[in-house]
Amino acid sequence: MQKQLEIMRKFFDKYFFIAFSGYFLFAAVFAIVAKLTSEIKYLVKLDVIILNSIINLRFGSLNKALNIFTDLGDTKLMIFLTIAAVALLFLKKHYIYSIGIALSIGIAEFISFILKNVVSRHRPPEFINLVHESTASFPSGHTIAAISFYGFLIYFFYKKIKNKIWRNVLILICGIIILLAGFARIYLGAHWPSHVMASIILGGV
Repeated sequence: MQKQLEIMRKFFDKYFFIAFSGYFLFAAVFAIVAKLTSEIKYLVKLDVIILNSIINLRFGSLNKALNIFTDLGDTKLMIFLTIAAVALLFLKKHYIYSIGIALSIGIAEFISFILKNVVSRHRPPEFINLVHESTASFPSGHTIAAISFYGFLIYFFYKKIKNKIWRNVLILICGIIILLAGFARIYLGAHWPSHVMASIILGGV
């Protein structure tokens, strides 16, 4: 127990709180920029062009496949996976990583909730939606959750798995999940492309 407390003490040092405060400052500036640029005509037009190009790719089996990938960023599933990951990492004595992944997804979900209410961007028209959401469009909560969770796993696999083949395979799988989770939100008509791209940046940071 003493060793665990010492590890936690070292983790929550001044550099952690500097980074923690810096991220929230970054998110605040990000929200202001998003709000100010939300009605710029050429950005809106570019969103429409890209979205139309992507939804023209739709067909039955791909619709079903991407519905699966969009579910990988669902809040309920993220909560379950995070609890499972925290417990497993803790049992394996990866204490710092268990704290880290909990903070990563927890902060991501919190920031996503705040920005949705502050920026309050509308989603694409309902007639093109293959999934129906009641919350605001910006940012994409699914995308932020996916990159925060699976992105953290990429970091963990890179640091802790010695076997290069397994490490690269697991990193590749997580990378594909992140990319497809973001792409699926556009493809299914749930978000504008710029919102997904912004969410990748926000979640990545």
